[in-house]
Amino acid sequence: RCNSTFTKPLGTFASPYYPLMYSPAYCTYTINAPAGKVITISFSKFDVGPPPFNSLCYNDVLIIYDKSVTFSTNTKVLCGNNVTSYTSKTNKVILVFQATTKNSYTGFSANYMINSPENPTSHGPVVHTEIVQQNSTCKLIKEHYITPEGEHKTRYVWNCFSVSFSLSLGAIIAIVVSAAVVLIGISITICCCCCACCATCVKKSGQQYSKFS
Repeated sequence: RCNSTFTKPLGTFASPYYPLMYSPAYCTYTINAPAGKVITISFSKFDVGPPPFNSLCYNDVLIIYDKSVTFSTNTKVLCGNNVTSYTSKTNKVILVFQATTKNSYTGFSANYMINSPENPTSHGPVVHTEIVQQNSTCKLIKEHYITPEGEHKTRYVWNCFSVSFSLSLGAIIAIVVSAAVVLIGISITICCCCCACCATCVKKSGQQYSKFS
């Protein structure tokens, strides 16, 4: 939903009319986290305007501002269809979706999660994982790991994947043959009905002719 504000530890949001194609729009999405936290955004689907040209986006874009639009510590401009995730540098992000095209792209679907800043050296081996939340394109996974100091800790990670649909050649042939059989059956039924009607008409015409003969 356009112009929304989120404060819960995790949630989802999407472009207008998603998964249908969007129309010209200007939407903002604000995510507020407690002080000392960061925000991770994972895109399960991203199809916004044409891909970047010379590292620049034109027409439709999704802009991510860290902290505020005016005093952003880190600004990210996204477009095309090769976007997966983004982690903020601060405890607040503002996403601005600007679209000028109509009925050309499906937009985006995203999950966000509020977390503590990650220190790459603090994570040891993962000893156990469990699925906390799941939908058709994403899983929220809780990982249990051991730090180099021997402490047992947990973290949450979104694992998103693209949904693809494909048919084998045999399946396509089977569908085509089934459709052809149905069409032939309908044609035969219509033909038989027409023939039956014609035969009835001819019979009645012959009876009427015999009366006048």
